[in-house]
Amino acid sequence: AILFESNGSFWFESGGTTDVTVQNNMFDRCKYTVWGVSVISCVPREAIEEEKYFHKNIKINNNQFKTTFDHLIQFDNVENISFKGNRVSAIEGVTPKITVKHVKNCNIDEDIVTERI
Repeated sequence: AILFESNGSFWFESGGTTDVTVQNNMFDRCKYTVWGVSVISCVPREAIEEEKYFHKNIKINNNQFKTTFDHLIQFDNVENISFKGNRVSAIEGVTPKITVKHVKNCNIDEDIVTERI
């Protein structure tokens, strides 16, 4: 579905984001191959610096997710994130979750499972 890359050591194709809004979309059973960790991923950088963030101001609001996997969203090395007003449905036995690591400010709906690592 969506990949926010942060490692420029291989393809050199991506810089940090500064203001991204993903709104009013349907993510219908994305991540059905081996590529990627979750439907929307901000992948980690090899080096993390305290109080410095590669991506900034990512808003994922008012979308619909239909998923067959536990890993819905992965946020890593982001200054500000918002995940509000999204509708999430999953097949039986799947509990969609958001994984958060090295994130300064999180604004995530309370009914979404958030795992901080």
